[in-house]
Amino acid sequence: MNDLADVALNLAKQRGASYADIRMVRTLNNFVTTREKRVENVTNTESYGFGVRVLVNGVWGFAASSKMDREEVARVTERAVSIAKANQPIQRNRISLVPVEKYPDVKFTTPVQRDPFTVSLSEKADLLLKVNAEALKVKGPGPMFVNSNMFFTKEEKYFASTEGSSIEQTLIRS
Repeated sequence: MNDLADVALNLAKQRGASYADIRMVRTLNNFVTTREKRVENVTNTESYGFGVRVLVNGVWGFAASSKMDREEVARVTERAVSIAKANQPIQRNRISLVPVEKYPDVKFTTPVQRDPFTVSLSEKADLLLKVNAEALKVKGPGPMFVNSNMFFTKEEKYFASTEGSSIEQTLIRS
C-alpha cells in the first residue's frame, strides 16, 4: 500500500497539488447460515477500492476506483487533479488548510482474541448446529424451526497524505 500511496502523492505534487491524500479499503465479509441440522448458506465476499483527494490552487478534486494497481492509481490521481483544475473557475473561495500534526506509521487493529477469518468453516458450522440442536430440545409446543447465523466483517483501511501521515486500520466486527 505504501508503494501505491507514493505513486498518488508524488504525482499529485508534480501536477501542482499543495495537498493530496489517498484512502484505500479492502473489505472482507463472511456469512454462515444454518437451519435445524444443516448448513443453508455460506457466503464470502471481498471488495477493494481507493480514493484520491487533491487540493490544487485552493480547489478540491476527487476521483476513485476499485482497480488497485500502479497504473490505475496514476490515472485516478491525474483525474483528481484535472477535476480540481476544472472546478477552479466556479470556486468562489479558495480553500487553505491549517497545519496539522503528521502521524507516520500509525497502526490500529480491533482487539480480538481470535480473528474470525482464521476460524475454519467446519468450526463455525459446528457451533451453529449445536445451538440449533439445543433450541430444538425445548419441550412443549417448542420451536417449529430453528435458524442461526454468523456474520463477520473485516475492513483493512490505509490512509496516507502529503502532510506525512500514514495510518493503517484493521477493523473487525462479528
